[in-house]
Amino acid sequence: MHAFWDVCVRPNPPWSTAAVKKRWKAIERLVGAARMPVPSGEKLREFGSGRYGVALPTRTKGLVLKITTDASEAYAAAWLAPKPPTGIVRYSKVIELRQTHRGRTIYLLWREEATYVGGVGYWAASRGLRKAWKLEKKLLEQTTSTAQTLVHRILTHPGQAKAFRRAAKVGYDRAVAVTKTSSTRRFSALQRAPTGNTEATVERVVLGARMLSRGSVIPEVGRAMVESFARGVFLSDVHAGNIGVATRGRKETVVITDPGNAILVRARRAVPKIPRVS
Repeated sequence: MHAFWDVCVRPNPPWSTAAVKKRWKAIERLVGAARMPVPSGEKLREFGSGRYGVALPTRTKGLVLKITTDASEAYAAAWLAPKPPTGIVRYSKVIELRQTHRGRTIYLLWREEATYVGGVGYWAASRGLRKAWKLEKKLLEQTTSTAQTLVHRILTHPGQAKAFRRAAKVGYDRAVAVTKTSSTRRFSALQRAPTGNTEATVERVVLGARMLSRGSVIPEVGRAMVESFARGVFLSDVHAGNIGVATRGRKETVVITDPGNAILVRARRAVPKIPRVS
């Protein structure tokens, strides 16, 4: 495991260990011993923790257990697991625990290991891509900032879901129709779009993702954002802190390691059934 697996590593909080240990046998019966985390004294070995979850190594090399209270991350993983975009970590199992932490349901997600999480800039610099990363990181920040304005409107106007979906479809279609040579100019122009214009907001996000897909450092991240949207899942919180490097064979690919805060943009998108452990 590289030292920069997570540049903001925090200790594994007691609630995560307690959640797994309390239902250890039931979880093991469902997923098998090879997928279980590695004990370390009274706790479990850890890679690091974030706002909603904790990442733990398992007994299987290259397989990580993510314990999270972010339901949107769990459902995004379940939605995308059968056919994951190249630019998202590959999930193999998602289960729900009949347990909560601070009022939020706890989910267990098994996914491939990634390095340099939160530290892709170091990885890029080691490959002579420092300048490219600086430009792509700025574009990613602008794209995600735009996406967050839409999420805020959706959450504060739940009764307008149908209208948001219709507008999102229009914005997506407009974005994919923009030519490569016009992308930068159109992306900048949309920054001045009136607040509340869902079509323009979605168009700018999709344009930003398409521009990223032509970059040198995180092209697969951009492609994953566009593909996920086309499949009905809007990834609204992709930033430098939740992308990392997945090694597949001999190839290293920068991928999204936490597709949380995902929003459905397709009314008929089936909600996946997540197994529950009592």
